[in-house]
Amino acid sequence: MHSLGDLRHRRQDRRELGRQTETLVGALGHEPRAVASALAAAGVRGQPADARQCALAMYVRAVMEGDDRVGTVRVFHDRLMINSPGRFRQHRVTVMLPSAVRSFISGFDAELYPELVRPGEDVAGRVPAPQTSPEPLS
Repeated sequence: MHSLGDLRHRRQDRRELGRQTETLVGALGHEPRAVASALAAAGVRGQPADARQCALAMYVRAVMEGDDRVGTVRVFHDRLMINSPGRFRQHRVTVMLPSAVRSFISGFDAELYPELVRPGEDVAGRVPAPQTSPEPLS
């Protein structure tokens, strides 16, 4: 059984994680193009229209990789959700996204930032067919 002190500490940890995530995401920029440029400069690539694999989720997961409070990261149009790992119960931290980041997410999902799409996939998320040379006519 968990003590009341343990529960308060965990709740405080989740609040702190939320504040840290807000700061991290807010520092990406005040315009959608600035957010895209910051993610590109960080070497981030993602999958449009995929909550777990979009460029912002990949960035947050990479930056917070060593934080044992961070399990899955999912990005929706207006918020980012972090599920913390747990043996019996996961806890969720929800961070509302600033308007520039929301606009970036809409643009990324609309395939306006092809430079941020993971290599090996076209902007629609399909793996392109291998290029073959046509057979010479005899």
